[in-house]
Amino acid sequence: MQQYLDSEITISYNPTNQQFIEIEAWLFDENKKKKEGFYKNLNFVKSAFDSHQIAVITYKSMNIGFVTWFIYADKIATIEIAEIHPKYRKKGFGKKLITSLIDYFISKNVSVIKLQCAPAESEKVWKKLGFIEFPNNCLEWNSENKELYKIIVPHSLPTSTTSTNEYIELWDKEIYKSSNIISKWKWDFNFITNSNLLTLPIIHPCDQEWRIQWVKDKQIIQNDKVKYFNDQEIRLGDFLII
Repeated sequence: MQQYLDSEITISYNPTNQQFIEIEAWLFDENKKKKEGFYKNLNFVKSAFDSHQIAVITYKSMNIGFVTWFIYADKIATIEIAEIHPKYRKKGFGKKLITSLIDYFISKNVSVIKLQCAPAESEKVWKKLGFIEFPNNCLEWNSENKELYKIIVPHSLPTSTTSTNEYIELWDKEIYKSSNIISKWKWDFNFITNSNLLTLPIIHPCDQEWRIQWVKDKQIIQNDKVKYFNDQEIRLGDFLII
């Protein structure tokens, strides 16, 4: 896949060996001059190149940036490394690259993207692109870098009051800690006519130990930890996906 953004900018999802060599050269130069950049992660970049999980942005025949990723369970993409050549930063090239990548993920049926803010100053850039922070206590490990996510497909939004006879509730605590606490999030089940398919999926960050409850016709169908809910794989990585 090669996307032509205008006459001078292209983004390739199947870059050539020569493009990789040029990227390696300026990563090496950046590391040598400023002790910055991702040259120390070159093995990861090469692995992404070999597995076709890298996109390269080219401007006036110069390969000025790249982004690598990993797709988990067909629905969740993790952006691993994204960098623009120092000479071309703060000129909108990074935004063009990530916007293109989001469109690419959508074409591959990916639902949500996550990433770590490394270096820390990249947080502002990612938030301008619509990425937001995970809820407190959501992630199972403590990373030294802030983690952000972005849902990239239409999805059901939480509601404060239910308007259907069937809905899901989610707490950001385990069951024994939430017995007298109202749920933090709630989603109505809206089905496609004459089917058991939701009109829009429910997608939300969650922890496998959190409490989830399914209610239908005022009866509790199930009240359990997310990881045990309904004997189905509804939790993928750090997200609840129904």
